[in-house]
Amino acid sequence: MCEIVMIHDVEHIRLEAVSVMNLIVARSNAYLERDKYGTDILFQSIVKLLKKGARLHVKKKTVHLLHMLLNCPRVMASFCSCFMEGDGSGMVDINSNESSTFSVISVIFESLAECIACTGSNAEELQLRKHTIILLAFFASSGKCGVEILLNYGLPKGKDFPAIILQSLVCDLDLEESDTAQQPEVFKERTLLIREVLILLNRLVSHPKYSSHALRALTNSREKATLTVDVTSRLSSKRTFFWQDVSMTRQIRESEIIDLAQVLRRRVFTFLGGSNQ
Repeated sequence: MCEIVMIHDVEHIRLEAVSVMNLIVARSNAYLERDKYGTDILFQSIVKLLKKGARLHVKKKTVHLLHMLLNCPRVMASFCSCFMEGDGSGMVDINSNESSTFSVISVIFESLAECIACTGSNAEELQLRKHTIILLAFFASSGKCGVEILLNYGLPKGKDFPAIILQSLVCDLDLEESDTAQQPEVFKERTLLIREVLILLNRLVSHPKYSSHALRALTNSREKATLTVDVTSRLSSKRTFFWQDVSMTRQIRESEIIDLAQVLRRRVFTFLGGSNQ
């Protein structure tokens, strides 16, 4: 299947190939046998499948494939080791490894950042972004390496994951406010995406070891601090929606998301207040 992905550029062929790979990996035991699939050629295939311009449904299946692979402890350890010094006990240094594996994984992270970016307002794109956020949350839960990479990994144009996430969230809120004829399915998917983003950010800022690092990453520039305050303030208050929506979606938006945003807002404002003393 990997060879098919590497050779063919036809979209439906790649879709079939990644679908088969998902089935094969899903049927394997994550702890006993899945590590045999974590090969260089498979990660190179993932790069191809996530490339800019690929169809959303191909990217969504590829993100799911990567998530299943990283659910294998050995694959996760190998994935993270490319960003660690020496025996893996040092701080993350994204410039310390010039190997081909490091280059491939770097491109994967850049592709994931592109998956997060807000470029439109259709349900399928929102689903892709939600699944990518869930993948990053899982990656961050892996420990020090995952958190460090999520907070500090340098993306093109001087960006990082916190900045991309915040900018995309502001874009979502702006689009939502300007689209008074929004479809219920779009409202539902955007609501679920926002919830996952807030869950991820709250986990980071409440982490027993890395909360201060996470809060600093969200506020270490004027732009990010402004975005963080803007997002948390807008989501913390009850808003009026002029379109018809599913009742469960409205309930999530009017209760769970407001609660998550208020918790995040309190932590951010407490941190900023403490920093200014």
